[in-house]
Amino acid sequence: MRKTGFGLLCIVLALVGLALPQSAPAQPVGPPNEIVCNKHLVLQAVGATSIQQILPGVAGQSITICGFMWNVGAAASTAALYVGTGTNCNTNQLPVTPILTLPANSTVVVKSGSGSFSSAQGNQLCYVITGTGPTAGLIFYAQF
Repeated sequence: MRKTGFGLLCIVLALVGLALPQSAPAQPVGPPNEIVCNKHLVLQAVGATSIQQILPGVAGQSITICGFMWNVGAAASTAALYVGTGTNCNTNQLPVTPILTLPANSTVVVKSGSGSFSSAQGNQLCYVITGTGPTAGLIFYAQF
């Protein structure tokens, strides 16, 4: 009798479980795949610049940024990264970083193990530097 009662209880619980509304599966947060940056760009020491292209856009490909490093010489400067289209990102311009204030004789490093920003397909990567610096940069990225 006990085995029959237990078996009947299992069947009832299974049927109740089928009758209950099913919740939707949890949706992932963030991109479905981690993007690992496998390339870097070196920006030789320069003084103040207007917006300049550092990486050309490729049709059908996005640029993903994992981090950057700015090294500043004897004078303070600012630096920022942008993506966009057209000559030197002058169309559809979007900031990748805020304008960073860089003290004289300093190094600023911001880097993660995976992508933190991805551009629209076909965008190019550009930079702007103000001040007399000189300022050098290293940008970690992936493009695909």
